[in-house]
Formats: sequence, structure tokens, C-alpha cells
Amino acid sequence: MQDLKKLKKIISYEDKPNKKILKNGLEILLSTDLRLEKNILKIPLLRIYGSLDSLVPKKISKILDKKWPESISIIIEKAAHTPFISHKEQFCSILLEFIKNL
Repeated sequence: MQDLKKLKKIISYEDKPNKKILKNGLEILLSTDLRLEKNILKIPLLRIYGSLDSLVPKKISKILDKKWPESISIIIEKAAHTPFISHKEQFCSILLEFIKNL
């Protein structure tokens, strides 16, 4: 809920979104599946999850750990779907550490 409040606050500072652009973005999400493309990528991959995420449950990380063993998954405790907002410092630390080790 706190993440949602923060997102609403951030969004309220912006102009109203263009409905056509939003519709096109949703269409892309509905019609695009990049899981197969991931298998041909030869770059490091970091996956960051929130332990309280109801859109992408943390159990998905274990499934993808098996499917993509060369990738790294991190679960941020007490974070929901937007840990880059709710847990900015921790998220950035994880990201910087990942980049440093490339």
C-alpha cells in the first residue's frame, strides 16, 4: 500500500497520460513474450523481486533460477512490486554491486 501511495504521488506530478500510448503499452505487455529470447542472450542478468509482490510472486524466482541458472536473483524482504521505489537504497546497492562484478 505504501508503494501504491508513493506511485500515485509521483504520477500526480505528471501531466495526464496519453490514453493511446497507455493502450499501446498494455497491448505490448499482452502480446509479447520474451522468454525465448532470454535463452539466446549472452549477457549477465540480474532479477530483483519483492517478497510481498502479488503480481510476480517470489516463488517465480526459484522456477527461473532452475531455468536460467546463469542469472542472479535477489529477493528484497518487505518489498512489493516496486522495490526500486519502496527500497531505493537497497535496490541501488544491489544493482551497483551487480554492475561492479561484471
